[in-house]
Amino acid sequence: MEENGEKDGQRSIENVNRPCMVSILRNGAINNKMKQREVLRNLSWRQLYCGKNEYIIELNDSRALKFIQHQQSELQGIGTGGTVWPAAHVLAKFLERYYLCPETNTSSMKDLSVLDLGAGTGVAGLVASALGAHVILCDIPQVLFLAETNFLKNKDFIQGSIQICPFDWGQLSTTTTIVQKQAYDLILVSECVLPQLYPLEPLCDAIAFFLLTWKEKKTKALIAYEHRPYPKFDPITKFSQLLNERNLSISKVCATQLDPLYQADDIHLFWIFPQSDHTFLGKEDTDTDHRALICLDWNGHEEKQIARFQMDQTKFFQLELSQQDEIGCALWPSALVTAHYLLAVDPSQKKSKTWHVLELGAGAGLVSACLALRGHKITSTDVPYSSALKLLKANLSHFDNVNILPYAWGAHHHDHEDYNYIHSTQFDLIICSDCLYNSSAVTPLLHSFIHLLAPSIHNKKCPALLLVNEQRTALDSFLRAFRLDPSFTHLDLIKLHLPPSFALIDCLPPHRQPSPIAAFYIQPKGIKTEGQQPRTPSVAAPLSHWIH
Repeated sequence: MEENGEKDGQRSIENVNRPCMVSILRNGAINNKMKQREVLRNLSWRQLYCGKNEYIIELNDSRALKFIQHQQSELQGIGTGGTVWPAAHVLAKFLERYYLCPETNTSSMKDLSVLDLGAGTGVAGLVASALGAHVILCDIPQVLFLAETNFLKNKDFIQGSIQICPFDWGQLSTTTTIVQKQAYDLILVSECVLPQLYPLEPLCDAIAFFLLTWKEKKTKALIAYEHRPYPKFDPITKFSQLLNERNLSISKVCATQLDPLYQADDIHLFWIFPQSDHTFLGKEDTDTDHRALICLDWNGHEEKQIARFQMDQTKFFQLELSQQDEIGCALWPSALVTAHYLLAVDPSQKKSKTWHVLELGAGAGLVSACLALRGHKITSTDVPYSSALKLLKANLSHFDNVNILPYAWGAHHHDHEDYNYIHSTQFDLIICSDCLYNSSAVTPLLHSFIHLLAPSIHNKKCPALLLVNEQRTALDSFLRAFRLDPSFTHLDLIKLHLPPSFALIDCLPPHRQPSPIAAFYIQPKGIKTEGQQPRTPSVAAPLSHWIH
């Protein structure tokens, strides 16, 4: 190895000229081990070329594309386009992962027509051309020399074609250029959602022009966005609203579809497409639930955070959370999995009946909020007099179809109005998400299930129960006890098949490593789930294809 730590285009992280955060972390500047892992994961590749005039992106076939960048481009009048930003790297590696077939080493980008809008250094467009696409790199005139330089530097790797053209999307209505005279299969936009520097409306107008002018082309756009706080509004929420006003839909790319190394918690990719066209999503992303729920933003400090979500592309809501309060006030991985899962199988999307749902240990209320926004009737519960119940009321009290009640597992007060209501009401589905956090929760939860899942009480049918939990020892103890308890002999315990993207999911924010999740469906015996629709309960029908 050479003395300067470089070999075959690879550079040692420790040899970055500027102080390297990775080295600082390894030296113990941050004592929290979980936080160290999070920051290391995000910064190791991002710091690799800080302070360097050349940025290298390696493809999986060993081609290494080299890009000239200007670290001080904003001071030189070039604007933000002179730097290779991390989001562009994430986008480039996603294009390779998404369009390249590893078995045959062939690219489905071959012969696609691609426009790199606001190309800057040309990273996204040049990688697309290296994968076989015919690409136009466009930007304002004073930046184009960088795209030209980087094209010449990487021309031996180009398998499609490259054109470089001036285009200012702010002048869309007053000028006509070659960029506007042809249709495209794909529009690439990287690091252009920057309201502190550029107004969002002209960018949205330009995207709408290219996606809606040639509808028969079924053009879609792919946006790379790094979250940066903006005091007046949340940039991606505002961007989504502006797109919606222009008859466009926006859908977040699943983290599981990104390159496993080149991704970060503050960098997101989004598909944009006409509201009338959702067909292309079926090919690439069978996990439709990830499109149904997106975490847009996470603000605050360790004592209190606000998480903002977008659901079904048009509904927005936020939850208050706390990582320092009792465990029910945090947002746990199982709640995210449960929400994604239920939104995926929700029969209300097929104009079926409304569910009446009971959620136990609802905590911050994510699952209840999602189902309430779908129009279902929810009874959301948590421990009496707890901080979690107080938080639940703060988050869900504005929903007319949510009834928030205190309920402690294993405690049955026959003279208490709330308990009598819960035990006598006909629910279609009971949800239990990450309630088995330690062994002390097993027995009380089993006692509550004896009452809630009784075969015949108050002339009501036995509801179904969805149990989603991290794979802890407490879950194993619960499953053994459930199978041995004679009170549950009338029930089937079925393990659900979760898509790979569900089996391992980050918490929000990711204070620790991703956690394996297990999901179980409990229903009365005799209900068929394979080959035909179940008779009861009403929510069982959509679940049949998830059963092992």
